[in-house]
Order: sequence, then structure tokens, then C-alpha cells
Amino acid sequence: MAKLQEITSEDLIIAYRKAKSNAYFENGHLLLESFAIYEESLEKNLKELLRAIHEDDEFYFTSPSFIGRHTYLPKGIVPPSNHNGVFISDKINELDGFNKIDVKTRLIGYQHSVDFHILGALWIDKIGYELENHLGDEVYGCRLRRPGKLNDTISKIGNKIVEINDLPGHFRKYIFDYKRWQNDALEAAKEAINKGKEVAIMTLDIRKFYHRLYPEFLTNTDFIDSLTNDFLNKASLSGLSHLLEECCKSWSNNILESNINEEHIDYFEDREPHVGIPLAISSSKVIANIFLYQLDRDIKHNLTPIFYGRYVDDIILVLENPGHYKSASDIWDKLSRSLVGQIIPKFDPDDGEKIAGYEYQNSFSDNYNYRLEFSSNKQKLFFLNGMSGEIFLDTVKEGMAETSSEWRDLPDPEIDLDNLYKKIAGADGDNGEKVNTLRKAN
Repeated sequence: MAKLQEITSEDLIIAYRKAKSNAYFENGHLLLESFAIYEESLEKNLKELLRAIHEDDEFYFTSPSFIGRHTYLPKGIVPPSNHNGVFISDKINELDGFNKIDVKTRLIGYQHSVDFHILGALWIDKIGYELENHLGDEVYGCRLRRPGKLNDTISKIGNKIVEINDLPGHFRKYIFDYKRWQNDALEAAKEAINKGKEVAIMTLDIRKFYHRLYPEFLTNTDFIDSLTNDFLNKASLSGLSHLLEECCKSWSNNILESNINEEHIDYFEDREPHVGIPLAISSSKVIANIFLYQLDRDIKHNLTPIFYGRYVDDIILVLENPGHYKSASDIWDKLSRSLVGQIIPKFDPDDGEKIAGYEYQNSFSDNYNYRLEFSSNKQKLFFLNGMSGEIFLDTVKEGMAETSSEWRDLPDPEIDLDNLYKKIAGADGDNGEKVNTLRKAN
């Protein structure tokens, strides 16, 4: 469905129901009261939204009351690195001794209108589902529910076949896909080691991903053509995608006018400065996944890894180590030689010889280039082989199982050879805690 005039009242009712469900399960955004107030005049509010959609009312969709505001969430406190060997258990007293404390914050969307949430849900129903269907199984995070697949195993209610519109919300349960992402990576690595191979496992995080994501790619003909589907060529260039794009642009522009800190603004080539897309709107999760479609295809087709899995902007990559990979730079050299996208090292501004991360640059067309930055701070690399490699993976898996279980087994006093090996070669966290993810492993 490509035309705004073809949107119906029933479409909005379904979108409202799903937007409300999405909001209920969303942590960190206070939305429930807004939906309760909206529902007091539900029919009137939906009729007004339908009018604005049919008339493509730009003023309505770009007004501050529609697109909402922004706020900041603290990410962490980074005290000066020079502690002079002094440790203070009371962190309040410790921080009092510093003249300057670096507080890291995250910019997020805030107080978006319920109408904006409904528009995002409507876009998912009409276009997002078709676009997302082209993502491969290597994409685990924020996947849309589809009847009869994975944890949506129920395809019938009585004699009625369950369809997408019958589902209560859009997204699969977080915990199942997150565990499956990590477990699949560990199993693939262990299978390779069992076959006598040496493996390299790298965990990566795309830095400031949502803040550097510009929604105009959704109406880029070259990107749509890369998905090779006639329906998408029409639907993704529809007024609905353009409308959502304009809403995101207006939200970004309003934030820029508020004189925010430069660290939250993205500057790239000759594109207008922007702050990305509002994460609180459900369509943003789908847009983010679709944006990385080209990266997924580049890695799967040109790198041929043992395992590649992505949970939105977090990546686990498992490669066979021919024996000469000794460092992260060796892996990045391999990526640079294999991928179509260009790999560019980014140097620390305070130390011109130290690599602070890498950029992946590619393009959807001659006039739409983009970049993805991988920070070295969140990168971890493991070279594993033989019994010690298997034990390392087993230890991480055990940590995952322990933290996911409500009950804890009592310790077994019997000490056998396997337990001795695990003490020698097993994984601990940086702080000595049990490891339940690869990123925490040390």
C-alpha cells in the first residue's frame, strides 16, 4: 500500500493497539499515562490523525507537540585516570577529590505524541514488515513477530489462522533472541575447534549508531533496488516513508536549535548536521536493522565467517585463524582486504600513533555515502584453540545458564580434572565475576 489516501480507520486502530503494546513493554520511556489520556477520546483522536495522513498535513506532523522533545540519560562517570595508586571505597569521597569529572550522557527522544507512536507502528505494518523480511537469520535483535516462526509458534487460534494484524505487538521477546545470538556464536566456535581449527572471536559495537542514522535512505532508489523486490520499489518510496522521514528530520532539527553539546551531533561529508532518529518510536528499531542490511550482506558474502551475528548494533564475528592472526589489527586487515566497504583506521587525537577504532564506509548510491564507527573500547578479541579454547567457551556458556536460571545448584565438592582445567583456562570477568557474555569475558 503506497498511497496515504488508502490508509483506513481500521489500519489506525490496529496500529494504535500495537503501538500501545510496544509502549507497555518498553523500558526507560514513560508512555503509559499518555496512552491512557489519549484513549479517553480515542475515536476523535484517530479521526484527526487519519485526516492529517490523508491530507499529508506537514504542519501537523512537524509541530513540536507531535514530534516531542529530547532529554539526556547518564551513561557513566569517567574520573581522571591518575589515581596515584590510591583506592577509596566511598566513591562520593573519592569524587570530591577531583576538580573535573567527565559525565557521559545519552541523548534520547522524550514526550513524543501518541500519534507519533501510532505513525511509527503504521509504517511497520505497511512497509517495515516487507523491508524487514529481507534480513537474514544473522540478524537477531529487534526482529518483528511473524506467526508460526520462532517464539511465535502459535499460527492458529481455534479455526482462525493468525495473521500479522492479529498479533498484539510488533517485536519478538528480547531475552530469547539475545540468548540465541550468543549461544549460536559459542556453538559455532566450539564446533570449529572440535574439528581442529583455531578460531578468532571478535565482539564489536557500532559507536553512536542511532545518532548517526539518517532516515532518508528509506526513499533512496538505489537502496530499494538492492533489495530486488518490485513491491518495495513502490511502497518504500510512498508518502508514508516520506512522512516518517520528515517527522524524524523535524525532531532532529528542533534539537539542533536548542544548542546541544557537539558530541551528540553527527557531521559527515556535505550532509546537513543531524542527531539521528528517536529511539523511543518503534519504527526506529526496524529502520536501524534495515540500514545495516548492506553491512550484513558484505560480511556474509565476502568474508565468509564461521559465524556472523548482529544484535542491532552489537556484533559477534567468528573467523578461522590460519595461524598468523595475532592481534586486532590483523583481523581488521583481513576485513579491509575482503569487504567491499572501505575500512579506515581512526587515530586517537591525543596520541596520533594509537588507533582508537575503525570506520566502515560504504554507499547506497553515488550521492549517499555513510559510515559506521567501531570503537576499540568495546571491542574484545579471543584467539581460541584446543582444549583450553573449548573450556573457555564452556565456562561462558555455564555463566549464561547460571544467570538465566532462578535456582543455583549447590557446589559439587568433587574436584575432577575438567574442573581443574576450567580453573586454569576458564573465563573470568574483568572484576572476577561470573561471565555470562563474551564482552565480559577476560
